[in-house]
Amino acid sequence: MGYAGNLVGIKKRILEVEGVPVVDTQKGLAISKSRMFVGWRRDRWFCRPRCSTLKDQPAGDRAFISSRARAKEMGYQPCDVCRPDLPLLQ
Repeated sequence: MGYAGNLVGIKKRILEVEGVPVVDTQKGLAISKSRMFVGWRRDRWFCRPRCSTLKDQPAGDRAFISSRARAKEMGYQPCDVCRPDLPLLQ
């Protein structure tokens, strides 16, 4: 994440408060993109991270979003394919 010294713990806490999932790895802290929603910047849609429509989306058009509420605040609409607005069925 690019933070040295004692600032790593502070940055981790800030991300957690913002709802961004952080995991410890062998290389240090990392954001768990698999637990975030993916937004299409140009079209203002958002998807679950494994949505089949993401293969058609250029990487530069993607925005990682921490929650459904945040996606709505940003003006994104839920994808009609993966339905990120609905809870996952277990």
